[in-house]
Amino acid sequence: TVLDRLIGANAVGSKTSVLLILIGLIYGRVDMFVDIALAYAMLNFIAVLAASRYFQKRKGL
Repeated sequence: TVLDRLIGANAVGSKTSVLLILIGLIYGRVDMFVDIALAYAMLNFIAVLAASRYFQKRKGL
């Protein structure tokens, strides 16, 4: 269903943010990668929120 896909997209975005922070730990540049991970997490949240509102208005959920 559409809801399952939205939850999956949100989960992938969360795992990507964690992966970015782990890469920062490996390279010793945690401060830079935390900023990138936060920006990516905000974009992911806004995209999932916009998609869920769109499908709610279309009565697709």
